[in-house]
Amino acid sequence: MLSATRHKKLLLALILLAGSAVVAFAACRIRDALLFSRLSETEKKVVGAWSWTYLEGVGRMIFTADHRVKAGFPPPDSTRPAVRDRDFEYLLSGTWRVEGDILTTEIDNHLLLEMLSHRTLLQIVFFLPRNSFKPEFEKKIHREKIVSIDGNKIVFEGDHSPLQRVYR
Repeated sequence: MLSATRHKKLLLALILLAGSAVVAFAACRIRDALLFSRLSETEKKVVGAWSWTYLEGVGRMIFTADHRVKAGFPPPDSTRPAVRDRDFEYLLSGTWRVEGDILTTEIDNHLLLEMLSHRTLLQIVFFLPRNSFKPEFEKKIHREKIVSIDGNKIVFEGDHSPLQRVYR
């Protein structure tokens, strides 16, 4: 049985832990609000989750106020459609910026390489080799001219699929 002193110490530790979590969450929200307030009007329209359609399905891009971007795809073996941000596998990430009417993204595949480097339980138990296919590190810079942007859609010049806003 725990003594009253240990109960008090445990309770105090739990209160401090919960308080720290609340402070960290609030600080993150305040940081995001400050970063967002410093963006241009066009950048403010870009921040958020966007989807695009490609031959195999729907992709997801998330642009954050700290100029980070990540691109995700639905898992290949999924039995249900990917709807929420966490339903996607994010394999590409990098940074973004807007210069005039040009959206520039610098994206690399380090998330994909990390994912492929982890051994699965099946590989460990049966001494199977890691995936024999391992792509090289790849970084791409895309510059797309924005023809129009509003709360729902970003249309680019050329033969590109527009980005559709994802409401979460």
